[in-house]
Amino acid sequence: MEESGDCVEPEGLYGTYINSKIASKLPPVSPCRINGMDVLSLREPDGMLSALYGNDFLKPDRLWINGKWVKTN
Repeated sequence: MEESGDCVEPEGLYGTYINSKIASKLPPVSPCRINGMDVLSLREPDGMLSALYGNDFLKPDRLWINGKWVKTN
């Protein structure tokens, strides 16, 4: 990829990142403020999270009940 020019390595604040013209693009983001910090957040993360983790991605697999973790399923 480097030889063909399809891959570049821009230097970022926290290190070197690979950027490829043939890689899939990240989903759209919007600026927001979390814990006093300005960050970028996915606009509609539910579709991507469902595809990666299933439709019940928000349902915990354990709950803290009476001082111990209890499996939900």
